[in-house]
Amino acid sequence: MITCLLMAAMMMASGDTTGINTAVEGQVLRFQLYITPPPESLGAQDCFFYDELLKIEVDNMSKIKSIKFSDSAPDWLRQNLESSLKKFPKMSRGLDSIITVNKVKNTKLLIPMQIKSETYPCPLATPFQPDPLLYTFSNKLLSGNFRFLNTVTFLYSVNYKFKAPE
Repeated sequence: MITCLLMAAMMMASGDTTGINTAVEGQVLRFQLYITPPPESLGAQDCFFYDELLKIEVDNMSKIKSIKFSDSAPDWLRQNLESSLKKFPKMSRGLDSIITVNKVKNTKLLIPMQIKSETYPCPLATPFQPDPLLYTFSNKLLSGNFRFLNTVTFLYSVNYKFKAPE
């Protein structure tokens, strides 16, 4: 965490506006340790691809008000994030520190998330149309100040077994 904070501080000091992007991306990548697909989606013939938005809402004091997935996210993903944030408050503390150091205020940080299986032929099964609920949170269309950050990808291995035609 200290490394991420120092990196963010150095990038901001040097005028690099991507500092927060890189630092937040690093913290969000740690979420993969706590967010896992349900066991039934990691089975022998399962492929999955979720293209979601993670919203980090920041108040005027540079404190995180909320962290949540868009309404298009499957229930298991939203519930998993919610319970992980309660069980492991350090998940959001690193983000809080980065936001404070970078003086981010009154905005929503939006992180496009791809959560997918990586075993062949799963990468071939990616959708082309975004879900209309991608930009809604708690049944409200995204509005106000927001900033898109880099896409973060979580890859999960599935136990894919090729079945020869009979």
